[in-house]
Amino acid sequence: MNDHVSAPATHAGTWLPESLLATPEVAEDLERFENLSRARNSFQSALETQHLQGLLDILAPNVVFVSDGGGLQQAAVRPVVGADKVVRYLAGRVGRADGTFTSEPTTVNGNPGLILRVDGVIDGVLAFRVDNARVTGLYYVRHPERLTGRRVRNPLTSS
Repeated sequence: MNDHVSAPATHAGTWLPESLLATPEVAEDLERFENLSRARNSFQSALETQHLQGLLDILAPNVVFVSDGGGLQQAAVRPVVGADKVVRYLAGRVGRADGTFTSEPTTVNGNPGLILRVDGVIDGVLAFRVDNARVTGLYYVRHPERLTGRRVRNPLTSS
């Protein structure tokens, strides 16, 4: 997650020419991106509504959650492994948010991700790994220096 995060993303759409879509590599990449997008959207909906069963449904049983606060923000000291433990961890984070919790779709290193905010202020950026339509990896960056400047960009306000 060292590259950058860009502002709100949507699905890949049908803007690619059919001849390009016919190549196996592009078709595979498009399918992978759309699977990631669907998983991210399902995860986002379940997280925002605090629908714990919805989170369990989208997470693989052996999902791994890794976070990075850089010693400046609270983060999990060790990877959190297993859907039940990850859901408990996330429910605790969202439940402890002092204010209004929201999330916004974004792109992280070319893949779907989420910007998580508390009272409109960025709390962190969440990236996903998805296999077989289930989230197998969650990577949550809260380190403030990694969330400023070029790291989080809004195309309407920065270059």
